[in-house]
Amino acid sequence: MTEPQTVESSARRILGIFREQGLAAGHFLQSNSFVAPFSKPGWTLDDLEAGLGYAIEEDWIEQVSQHAYRLTAAGFAQA
Repeated sequence: MTEPQTVESSARRILGIFREQGLAAGHFLQSNSFVAPFSKPGWTLDDLEAGLGYAIEEDWIEQVSQHAYRLTAAGFAQA
């Protein structure tokens, strides 16, 4: 059994997905872009939800619609 992810590690995984896509501050991803990476072993969709919340609180991403998130300058610096 694997250890559960922390909200910070989940948020950093989200930032990593932006980085893997080659996106910079101001670019956005649809929420479905995060589902496959968080469906892999060691991650859950609950981790995704918690990570999104943490990343928003830290001003690393902004929710721009019900299903889209924008990478901020602070998030790009963390990525």
